[in-house]
Amino acid sequence: MKVYVYDGSFEGLMTCIYESYYVEKPEKIYSTISYEGNLLHESRFIVTDPEKAFKVTKAIALKLSETFFHKIVNAFFSEDYEIGNYIHELLRMGFKEGPEIIVDMTNPVVYPVLKLANAVSRETHLLVGLVRFVELKGGVFYCQFSPTYNQVPLLGEHFSKRLNHQTWVIHDVERNLAVFYDTHDWYVNEFHGLEEYMLSSDEILYQTLWKTFHEHIAIEERKNPTLQRSFMPKKYWKYLIEMQ
Repeated sequence: MKVYVYDGSFEGLMTCIYESYYVEKPEKIYSTISYEGNLLHESRFIVTDPEKAFKVTKAIALKLSETFFHKIVNAFFSEDYEIGNYIHELLRMGFKEGPEIIVDMTNPVVYPVLKLANAVSRETHLLVGLVRFVELKGGVFYCQFSPTYNQVPLLGEHFSKRLNHQTWVIHDVERNLAVFYDTHDWYVNEFHGLEEYMLSSDEILYQTLWKTFHEHIAIEERKNPTLQRSFMPKKYWKYLIEMQ
C-alpha cells in the first residue's frame, strides 16, 4: 500500500494532493504527528512545497468555492487521524462532480468532512465569546485555553481583525502552541508558556471589579448549573476569570 506522509501542516497536506494528481496517487495520506507505521505500507515522505500548496488551494477556491475551501480548512484542524484521507477523497470527487456536493450530508465521502468541519466551527464560534485576555505588565495581552480541536490558527485569523490595535498571544496550553500578533502580522509557533508573569495594575483592578459584579448580579434561587453548562461547557471554566 502506497502511503504519503506529510509534516502535519495544512500546506503539507495540500502538497500531497498536488503530488497525488501530478506524480502518483497514494492509497492513504497521514500526518507524521499521528502516523502509525505499518510493515505493509510503502511510505513516502512528501516535503511541503508552498508553491504547490498554493496552486491546490487556489484551485479549490476558484473551481469549487470559498465555502468548499473553508469546510476543508475547518475539518483539517479537527486533527482526526484520517483527515488527510477524508479530504483527499472529497477533493477528487469535488473536482470531478462539482462544488454542489459539499452540502450533501448523505454522501459517504462528504459526510466525514462536514461532520468534523461543523464540530470545529461550533467550537470556534463558542470560543470567540469565551476566551479571556489578561493584560500583562508591558502591555501585551495574554490568553490561555485548552480547546478540543486545534483552534489557534482559526482564532488567530479572527482576533487579528477584531483586536488589530493590540499586541497579544493566544496560547493552547495542551498542544504547547500559540498564535502571536504584533498589531501588523500574526503567526503560529510552538510555545510552552510563561514561567511567571505579572498583571498590569489596570488588569488587577478590572478583574476585581468584574468578579464583584459577577457575584452581585447572581440570584441564588435562580442558579441552574445544568443550563449554564449547556451555554458554557465546564471544561472551559478554569480559564474564565469570573469562575476562578
